[in-house]
Amino acid sequence: MKYLLVTACAIVAIAAPECARATPQFAKETMLSCDACHTAKMGLTPLGRGFQHSSYRLMRLTRDGAPALALRGQAAYTSEPDPTGLSKLIVDEVDYLVAGQIAGNFTYFGEVYGLDGGRNGAGREAWIQYASPRQRSPHAFRATLGLVTLPLPLEPEAFRETNQHYAIWDQAVGANPFTFFDPHNALWLTYGNVAHGTSISALAVQARDKQSGLTSDGIDRMFTFKHVAGPIVLDAYRYDGKRPTGTIGDVFRRQGFGASLYAGRFAINAVTQSGLDLSPSGDGIPMTSSGGFLQGRYQIGSRSFAIGRYDGVEDGSGSFDRALTIGAGTRIGSRFRLEVEDVMDHHPSTKNTLNVVFGFAFADVGGSQAY
Repeated sequence: MKYLLVTACAIVAIAAPECARATPQFAKETMLSCDACHTAKMGLTPLGRGFQHSSYRLMRLTRDGAPALALRGQAAYTSEPDPTGLSKLIVDEVDYLVAGQIAGNFTYFGEVYGLDGGRNGAGREAWIQYASPRQRSPHAFRATLGLVTLPLPLEPEAFRETNQHYAIWDQAVGANPFTFFDPHNALWLTYGNVAHGTSISALAVQARDKQSGLTSDGIDRMFTFKHVAGPIVLDAYRYDGKRPTGTIGDVFRRQGFGASLYAGRFAINAVTQSGLDLSPSGDGIPMTSSGGFLQGRYQIGSRSFAIGRYDGVEDGSGSFDRALTIGAGTRIGSRFRLEVEDVMDHHPSTKNTLNVVFGFAFADVGGSQAY
């Protein structure tokens, strides 16, 4: 669980939605904290004004043009015993990030986990991107190539403000290991203004899931639609793929819709998803799946927030799993954060889990470094 460099990004998303819908993607691609561009009163710093005037492109992340570097991580306590024997209190994540400009309109981004879930980690993202000069234009264009997190209404890892995962992004069906949470190698093309207006994306995705043991089975396809209208954001997506799950391989699809409302200190996000697998267990027997979540968030002052989310998934086996997560978090200084949450999970019996997370971040770019 990480929201990149600062909880302030989420603060901006509540208090200034017109600016904020560009900010998370900008923060992810440049590793700059939100207050590097935004002042406490939601004005713009000189860097922010320069970014706006250059059509939402930042050609140099540091004053001397050197790459931007960051280290971040978190310690986590959970009241639920780990089935593999890990301690309840662990160093949960440590990851390293680098971003910079190659030449002209080309940039790159890389993220590697040293630790993930208390164990040795792996690469999360590693890509290069071309962005056309006028990103505020309705005809803006971006092309991204490499290991990417698939585009969804809410990013499954980087801006998740709970230790509890989004259930539908973790959902797998039968022996098909595909999930939206895992990154994939892809060519990702985007057309339109992603911050204000309408944009569409098309992805050609390598049909391989990390550590699954299955061989690659060609190219999967993903299409997305996003429309930003003032405080309302609408999303739609569809993913079509194949996996060699057994004697009869699986041909599957996932499709979903999202709607978000940003009003003052409140944010409400809703996503629903459905799926169809023709042979998820390799036996030719089809299976449907479904799920979704409803999330609400309230900003308390300039440093703290309260959040609640209801998740529900049905994987085709007849069981309906659901969870209610209620929590709060605060930023401590410029480099640290603390979060506490209670998860009431029904899977199939009901249990309560307490999660406590203490996070840190350090970077060589301006603004607050806590995320």
